[in-house]
Amino acid sequence: MQLLLHAIEGVSRTLELKSLLAKSMESAQELMRAKASSLMLIDRMTGDLNVSIPVGPVGSKIKGMTIP
Repeated sequence: MQLLLHAIEGVSRTLELKSLLAKSMESAQELMRAKASSLMLIDRMTGDLNVSIPVGPVGSKIKGMTIP
């Protein structure tokens, strides 16, 4: 519950979308006790998934990858 309240506080203070999404991903990862997580966005033109915000040990390697 503390983690959720902390995440909600961050939402109210953060105006930049990318920063907000990254903080949300980190909070979700911690809450689920996951080693990694990724936010993927759909490219409306191609229908592909783009790894937008990866969090975890290989995050920098997979950022920007596209999945058909």
